[in-house]
Amino acid sequence: MKWKGPHQFLLLLFLSLLFLLLLGIHFYAKHHDRLASGEKREGQIVSIEPQLGVFQIAQRLKEKGIIRNPWFFSMAAFLRGSATKLKAGDYSFTPGMSLFQILRRLEKGEIAYYPATIPEGYTMREIARLLGSLDLADSERFLRLCRDPEVLQRYGIKAPSLEGYLFPDTYYLLKGMKEEEIIGRMVHRFFQVFTPEKQRLARKTGMSRHQAVTLASLIEAETPQGEERYLVSSVFHRRLRIRMPLQCDPTVLYALSEKNGRRERLTRRDLSYRSSYNTYLHPGLPPGPICNPGAASLEAAVAPASSPYLYFVSKGNGTHYFSSTWTDHSRAVRKYQSGKGGG
Repeated sequence: MKWKGPHQFLLLLFLSLLFLLLLGIHFYAKHHDRLASGEKREGQIVSIEPQLGVFQIAQRLKEKGIIRNPWFFSMAAFLRGSATKLKAGDYSFTPGMSLFQILRRLEKGEIAYYPATIPEGYTMREIARLLGSLDLADSERFLRLCRDPEVLQRYGIKAPSLEGYLFPDTYYLLKGMKEEEIIGRMVHRFFQVFTPEKQRLARKTGMSRHQAVTLASLIEAETPQGEERYLVSSVFHRRLRIRMPLQCDPTVLYALSEKNGRRERLTRRDLSYRSSYNTYLHPGLPPGPICNPGAASLEAAVAPASSPYLYFVSKGNGTHYFSSTWTDHSRAVRKYQSGKGGG
């Protein structure tokens, strides 16, 4: 049957209107339904739960200030054939994104990764607490896995826990990621940093990998200063050679924290606290790391400076005074710990 007269006109009119509608939606989606740069200065994380329909997703985006017009968003999704294919997850949207850019992100499932920065010198317990506060891990389960013999065997770590092997760095994690995977990333990063060359240097100084990591953790806990790490390392290496107690305050603090929670200062009585980690009572290295050291401390542990020093004391300003003799050290202690210097 042939279309004639008014029918042909109506069909052409309908197709023309449809074309204009599609063109309008395309133009609006590409250029106009985006946030003005002044409306939102920061990106937004939006959670899209499973089973949400396209209209519900559009409304969620509008509520979060990501789009202005839910109807245009829904129409654009239908026209692209993706209205029923938008993926659930946490998404990051930034100011200035067009509606089509937002749609493409939802279509491809480009979900957001959350940055978790682990500071150098954090203990295993502090890392677990941090990940828990960011809602990225179950802190208790994380700690259990860090002490799990099967996990330790998997990574070839002969120690009671992963303390020292959870490398401090910034990790980009997903909500819902298993604690095993998070631990795997941190340990893998450790082995990237503690290279075979560092292993060779450790053996050259008479240390196993575990001993080197343990020493690095003491250095990390003693000083945040770059070059000082190598001098602190030289002091500890000299003391180890002559079987002189390391007398490292952070080892006692670590022992006390395992029982009573984190402490910042020691009393004279604390120095006699009975623990295998107390380096005032026991010569040599403690049984294992007291924190998770960064790359600089790992390097310093296996490549100490050449120095005559046997002592050091805090100046109270983040740096230390190093001495070769007990007399010089005693003088420095009186000077810097009596408040007469160092500032």
